[in-house]
Amino acid sequence: MLRRLLPPAIIAILIAGADPLRAQVDSTRSGDATVSGVVYDSYSGRPVPFAIIRVVQTDSSTLTDRKGRYRLRVPLGETQLEFRQIGFAMAAVTVTTAGEAVVRDVSINRLAVPLDTLVVSDSGESRASRIIRRAIARKIDVLSRIQDYSYDAYVKLVITDLGKHEDSAEAVLIITETETTAYWQQPDGYQEVITGRRQSSNLAAEDNLVTVGQIVNFNRDRIDLEKYSVVSPTASDALYHYTYHLVDSLAIDDRKVFRLAIAPNTDGAPLFVGMIDIADSTYDILAIDVGLNEAVRFDFFENLRYRQRLRDYDNGLWMPAEITFSGEIRFGIPIPGVPKHLSFQHQATLADFRFDQGDVPGDIGAFVMVVDEGADDIDSTAWNERRRSQLTDVEQKAYARIDSISSRSPSLGSRFAGGLGMVVFLTMNQDFFHFNRTESAYLGAGWTWQNLSPKVTLRTKLGYSFGREEWQYELGAWYRLAASRGVWIGASYHSSIVNRPTIVSYSYNPTYLALLVKLDPLNYLKQEGVNLSVRGRLTNHSRLTLEYHDFRQSSLPVATDFSFFSTNRIIAPNPPIDEGRLRAVGATLTYDSRPMVRQKGRELRLPA
Repeated sequence: MLRRLLPPAIIAILIAGADPLRAQVDSTRSGDATVSGVVYDSYSGRPVPFAIIRVVQTDSSTLTDRKGRYRLRVPLGETQLEFRQIGFAMAAVTVTTAGEAVVRDVSINRLAVPLDTLVVSDSGESRASRIIRRAIARKIDVLSRIQDYSYDAYVKLVITDLGKHEDSAEAVLIITETETTAYWQQPDGYQEVITGRRQSSNLAAEDNLVTVGQIVNFNRDRIDLEKYSVVSPTASDALYHYTYHLVDSLAIDDRKVFRLAIAPNTDGAPLFVGMIDIADSTYDILAIDVGLNEAVRFDFFENLRYRQRLRDYDNGLWMPAEITFSGEIRFGIPIPGVPKHLSFQHQATLADFRFDQGDVPGDIGAFVMVVDEGADDIDSTAWNERRRSQLTDVEQKAYARIDSISSRSPSLGSRFAGGLGMVVFLTMNQDFFHFNRTESAYLGAGWTWQNLSPKVTLRTKLGYSFGREEWQYELGAWYRLAASRGVWIGASYHSSIVNRPTIVSYSYNPTYLALLVKLDPLNYLKQEGVNLSVRGRLTNHSRLTLEYHDFRQSSLPVATDFSFFSTNRIIAPNPPIDEGRLRAVGATLTYDSRPMVRQKGRELRLPA
C-alpha cells in the first residue's frame, strides 16, 4: 500500500498542521555523529546515485540518493567507510568524528574492464543470480505455509524543514505517533486498527491516520505506487527485470550474509535500485534498502527510499521488524505557512507476530484502516510508558516547542493567512455560500454531527436566499443498526431549492461561473418533504440503498441576471415543471472497490 501510504496523506497532514514555528534549539544524539557528503564519479565529476556506503565497524549501510548524496550516523572516533557501486572500484575512507557533523565528499573510480552482461539461463548463472533465485523460492515457500497473521506496531512520522539545521528542534514541523494492530489474510486481505495515537498540537487527531500500511508486504510481486506498478526485487519474475551483483559477504549476528546490489535491466521501466541482504544456507531475506530509478516521477516528491530489516519470529518465519519510508517534498508554488523544501520519515517498529490464529476481522476486505473508539483517550504519561521506540532529543524538544507555540496568540500574518484560507474554504462550501440565477446569493450554515455517538449521525442546515427572500432548512437523523454490514436507517425533512439531474461533475459548483460570467447549466426547482432510507453493504464493495420520498415540488422563476462580467449575455431561463406531490420508492445498488477507512463510526473512502 505504498500508493496509499504517504504522497497524498503527507501533503494533507502538512497543510492541516501548517503553522509558522520560530525558536531554535540545537541537539545531537550522544555517542555518535553525522557523516554526510556526495559521492562523485572521478572521471566525469557527476554524482553517483544509489552507491552503497558501509560502516565497517557496525556493518550498517546506506545508499546515496539520486543526486549522489548520503548521510549516516557513525560512532564517535575513527570510522572506516567503504563506498561501492556496480562498475566502480571500491573506495575505503577513514573519517574521524568528535561529536560534530562531518562533511566528506568521495570520488570513486570506474573499473577499467566493464562487467559482463548477465544472461539468465539454465546453466552458467552468476553466483548472485543463484542466490536471489533461491531467496525467491524460499519466500514463496514460506508464504504458502501462512494463511493469516497479525502483529502490533508503533509508527512515527516526522516532517522536517530542510531549510533549517537538521539537528534543531526548529526544523521539525509535525510529529505523529500511532499504535496499531494489523491483520493479513491470504491472498491479499489487509486491515490495520489504530488503537492509540498522539500528535503534535498543530495537527488535529482526526488528521492522524498514519499506519504501517501494506508496505509490510513488500514481498508482493508488484508494488503499487500511485500510477506505477513496480516489480519487486523478490518477485517470481524478478530476474527478467533486474541484474544482481554480489558486492559483499558479511557476518551479522554470527550468521553469514550475502549483500547483493540490485540494478534495473532498463532505465525505461519503473524499477527499484539498491541492495538486499540474504542469509547463507537458508536464503531468507534479512534486509532491503532500495530507491526508485529515473522512470518513476511524482509531483512534489523526490528521493523516495524504502528500508526494511527482518527478523526470525517463529521457526524460520522471517518478517519485518523495522520499516522506514522516507523522501523529500518540494513545492513549486508557495503555500502559506509551509516551507518549500521538506523531508519526511515514516518509521514503523513491528513486533508480536501471530501466525494462523484465524482471528482476522470480518470486514478485512472492506476497510483497510479502522480507528478504535478509545484511540485518543490515552494520557501522555501512559503513552510515554507504552512507546515502543523512544523519541530522539530533537523530537522531544520539537514536541515541547510546537505545543508551546500553538498556545500563543497567532501573529497578524498568521491571522491574515488563516482568514484568507477560511474565506476560500467557505466560498467553496455550498452549505455556506452559493450563487445561481434562481436564488441569487445564498448564505447559510450546515453541519453533519458525526461525533455525537458512533451509532448516531445528525444533519442540520439553515440558510437564506436573498433573491427569493426566503429561508431554506434541512434536519435529518440516521441510526446505525449493524456495524459489521454498515446498516443505517434514517429520516430527513427539508425545504430547499435543488437542481434537476444533469450530466455534470458530481462535485460541480456553479457559483463562480454564474457570478462572474453568467454561466449556469443547472435547472432548479423548489422541493419540500420527507425522505426515509435504509442502506447497508451487501458485500465488501457493494452497497444497497432503499429510499422512500414524499416531496412537494414547484417551479421557480429566474430571480437575477447579475454577473460581474459578460453583462450582455442573455440569462438562460429556468424550465417549469409539473407542480405537485411526488411519492416514490427507489433503490440504488453501488459497486465501489476503493478502500475504506472507518474512524469512530464514520466511513470514508480513500482516493484510488
